[in-house]
Amino acid sequence: MRRILFSALFLMTAWSLPLPARAAESPASGSGTQKSGNRPAEGAKKPAPALQPAVGTVTDTTKRKAPVTKPAAKPAGSEDERFAQARKAASEDPKIVELREKADLAKSEEAGTKAMRAYLRALYGKMRTLEPSLEERINLTEAAALKAVSKSE
Repeated sequence: MRRILFSALFLMTAWSLPLPARAAESPASGSGTQKSGNRPAEGAKKPAPALQPAVGTVTDTTKRKAPVTKPAAKPAGSEDERFAQARKAASEDPKIVELREKADLAKSEEAGTKAMRAYLRALYGKMRTLEPSLEERINLTEAAALKAVSKSE
């Protein structure tokens, strides 16, 4: 049961991270001004560097937007930090701890699934009360976690 929940949360976290920037498809082909080898001929012009497409342009047959890069260091109070703090605070609530124990100690798969769903609803409900500005992200994460628990049946 924990593996399934962990997998769902891992996928949601990975989904929210930016994709690495794509490199240029192929370098510009030489115009024949170079001799064999890697050194340019004397007096020959260097080939122009390969141009990378502008942000949001079509690079191949599929339409994809270029990923938005985030700064390396996240500012204090970022969404990720607030989400983690709300999750930690909510998971320390005695009612939620009790629901988690029931889910972990369930005798049957059906009872475990039902208890895990109750735990997840309570956890994310508490997170919404602690950090209402993250409601959209909490809703998405909860939906993914509940879907993962339902698939394990």
